[in-house]
Amino acid sequence: MTLSPVQLEAIVRADGRRGYAYFMEMGLGKTLTVLTEFKVMQRCGAVDRLVVICPNSFKSGWADEIEKHGLGFSSAIYESGKSHNQFAFADVLIMNYEAARTDRGRALLEEVMRWDTYLALDESIKLKNRTAKQTQAIVGTDHKRYAKRGIASYARVVRILSGKPMSQGPHDLWAQLKAIGATQGISYFGWQARFCQLGGWENRQVVGTLNEDLLQKILEPVAFQARKQDWLKGLPTKAYTTRRYQLGPVLQKHYDEMESDFLTYLEGEERVSVEVAIAKWEKCSQIQCGFVINEEGEPQELVSHETNPRLQLLLEILAEEVTGKVVIVYRHRAVGTLLMDALGYATAWIHGGMTPDEIALEKKHFDKLTSSVMLLQAEAGKYGHTLIGTPDDPCATMIFFENSYSLDTRSQLEDRIHRMGATSEGCLYVDLSGSDCDARIARALQNKQRMFERVFEPA
Repeated sequence: MTLSPVQLEAIVRADGRRGYAYFMEMGLGKTLTVLTEFKVMQRCGAVDRLVVICPNSFKSGWADEIEKHGLGFSSAIYESGKSHNQFAFADVLIMNYEAARTDRGRALLEEVMRWDTYLALDESIKLKNRTAKQTQAIVGTDHKRYAKRGIASYARVVRILSGKPMSQGPHDLWAQLKAIGATQGISYFGWQARFCQLGGWENRQVVGTLNEDLLQKILEPVAFQARKQDWLKGLPTKAYTTRRYQLGPVLQKHYDEMESDFLTYLEGEERVSVEVAIAKWEKCSQIQCGFVINEEGEPQELVSHETNPRLQLLLEILAEEVTGKVVIVYRHRAVGTLLMDALGYATAWIHGGMTPDEIALEKKHFDKLTSSVMLLQAEAGKYGHTLIGTPDDPCATMIFFENSYSLDTRSQLEDRIHRMGATSEGCLYVDLSGSDCDARIARALQNKQRMFERVFEPA
């Protein structure tokens, strides 16, 4: 096992500290960095076991890395319903965030952490919402009457791992840094007031950053920040393009009616809840893809495949402009069915509800065998997959049939084809845009990216 220079540098920078952040972009090897540091600390007697808390889709990946590198650890992947005795004595316990917030999952973690424990919080951006149960389970609560210790406080060593630890604004960092004891005693609202520029409705929306230099001074001693462009030479360059089209008379009519209904609703409301705003956005997204969800909860197509302008633009791009393999990203289940019907069943497909073996088979078809197109459902496909094709037939294009307001989701998806081992000269990302809804998403993502760069990539 040989570590790369960036992995070695990360461990040296951490220098055995109790709390530290590995803010290393996707593809730089955070998993092996943690496993190696743990092995060294275990041999020195500083820790006894490793607990990994990660997204559900990452659990098998950690076990695979242990086996692949021959590290000699015994590992156990937590599954609800099984006896704690099956997990309590493994060198490495791997648990998903949702399980860590349950009473049973917490009881197991507290039992395991009676020994000196190294705690790794993978994709720590999942701790950004301070009121979420999984965040409170990890970092605890400070409420005077209901104060509760977080799991992180029991650990001998804590590492937070993220390629993009800030997706909405500097407030995303507070809970992550609290997990490693690095907020310098600043409360959440104090943190927000110090580092977030507020605006929007009732001045509650984070629209920019403040005091970036001060924030970097807080981060510098507790976080190793690494970008692929600085550590991996020869990676493909990234390029972006937007392909615009007209919705057409049928979809435009439905889209305008939905907008009109929403405006009518607003006339009698002083404020709009997040749930209502999201529902409106979801309806817009569905209509521009050519369907709506009816009262029975079933998708109802508004136009045929032949008259669906978004679909026809995609087919045109695939037929006339794309060479090599291509990944097509979508969000709604109905869109996945629509795309599979239009593209044919030789297409590889990763979507929700698949087993690890089923996903591995689809990736094999895409990377090495017959499929030149991979359909990738955003939530199921944004973590842990390498979709770079082969040296003779690389994947150099990703088309966003549907987009997301989440910068973390967008960044993770882009990195499925922009990784170590990629042989294409460049990666092209194509956004389809047929409405002001698409344009608003693009502007929101650009603003979030600018905030991230002001903190983590200062000029």
